Amino acid sequence: MSTRRALAGPFSTALAFACLALLLASDGDAARPGPKPLRVEVLGCITGNSDVAGRRGCVKLAGARAEGDSTGLAGVVAMLAGSEGKSLYAVGNGFGILTRLALGPSPGRILFGSCFTGNSFIDECANLPGAQANAVQSPLSHPTGAAISPDGRFLYVTSGEFHDATVARFSRDPDSGELAYVDCLTGDLGAGPSGTGACAVIPSATKDGYGSGLDEPQGLAIGTDGGHLYVTAGLDQSVTTFARDKASGALEFRSCISSSPQAAVCAQVHRNVLDEAAAPLVSADGKFLYTAARRAGTIDTFAVTPTGELAYRGCFTGVKNGRLPSCRHGKGSAGGTYTLQAPAKIMEAPDRRFLYVSSSYGSIVVLKRNRANGTLSASSCISGFAGDRGKCALVPRPSRLATGSPLNGVRSLLLSRNGKTLFAAVRSMDGITKLRRNPRSGALAFVACATGDLKQSTARDGVCATLPGATKEGVDSGFDKTTELVQGPGRLIYAAASRDSTVSILRPR
Repeated sequence: MSTRRALAGPFSTALAFACLALLLASDGDAARPGPKPLRVEVLGCITGNSDVAGRRGCVKLAGARAEGDSTGLAGVVAMLAGSEGKSLYAVGNGFGILTRLALGPSPGRILFGSCFTGNSFIDECANLPGAQANAVQSPLSHPTGAAISPDGRFLYVTSGEFHDATVARFSRDPDSGELAYVDCLTGDLGAGPSGTGACAVIPSATKDGYGSGLDEPQGLAIGTDGGHLYVTAGLDQSVTTFARDKASGALEFRSCISSSPQAAVCAQVHRNVLDEAAAPLVSADGKFLYTAARRAGTIDTFAVTPTGELAYRGCFTGVKNGRLPSCRHGKGSAGGTYTLQAPAKIMEAPDRRFLYVSSSYGSIVVLKRNRANGTLSASSCISGFAGDRGKCALVPRPSRLATGSPLNGVRSLLLSRNGKTLFAAVRSMDGITKLRRNPRSGALAFVACATGDLKQSTARDGVCATLPGATKEGVDSGFDKTTELVQGPGRLIYAAASRDSTVSILRPR
């Protein structure tokens, strides 16, 4: 029996639902019905939560249980789709698990493929060499991000929490999507040969990884030519460059850049500008790398040199900040005090002229990008903060802290193939929000939203459509804490709910 809050609200097995589309007036003060409602078809789902499986008829993972708190879909922080259309990879932070889900051939088919873990307490997944109790100092210890090489032959996963500092390498069959573990590198001597023996160490490795340039890695990106891999490290306030052998996928530590004096091995830039660096993005032209520093509230720009090394070019922040005097700021067009705080994800537009930055607090900032030198400037924003009135377009129900708005806790961003529609995973809303994008100006306008939380839906007093399986507070709906969206074949969207340990297949109509 689940110990979670009591559930409320009927469950319909219908696969389609309609959402009232709301469009903001030009000054963001009012909303009016749009000409067409948002329609989303839910084609299928897979879950580690037995309560969700019972309510929605999802495929169950091995070991599924009430709350799903020790399966590979618990705490999903990253999700990737293989280009062959047969596999989806979910990185579960809760218990140190990488899961491969098998897709197709029918659009709604999703099944368990395999899983790997650094946690020796997990019996349902293959234990990697060097697996430890609770995954401490193992190849997969609190994983944070993943990336697939351009040729599809390798997949890399970063792990880092409580001073872990690891990058694991998996070989990948580009036709079937199947994975096999190869090895890992670490900045923590405790995970190296003198400790658990799980990984090889980089030259700058230290006890617990602190100051190695790799402490608490938060994400990774691979250069467009596949020759280099870049890792952001939150505690070390750094970005580390690895040379990558394209044939074997092997990594070699090259250099790092940091804003923390504790990481003395790294080239130093202005103090604190890379504090909790995360979300690395290599521009489509391969010339620049951008990172989101969560604690600093900055977007940082690096030039990718001809040798693949990085050269720091500067930082952008939402407002003037005494801690960050070296950063350019966005004045009014980047919103107010909270708008660019805790940046979560960065997405580049297909025309390469704009970056879109989601803030976990409840906003999306549009940054104009100079394609020649990579410089960023504020263009516009859309927000759930009432205090951003007159600075940003506002979504319905803005509030002092964006609570209850359709952008509260916005995370992953997904742009349609024609570049005119943006979907956002909204964690605190337990669902998704649809925005219209102006390709010329880059500006966003609210269209509609859908939620697994009845309290935030039109079934109660909210503004969002009700997703199938919605509950009183989103718990066990299959959408509780929706954090990741990935584009599938056709117009499919894979949506991961981190607290409900569920991945759903959605098709906007």
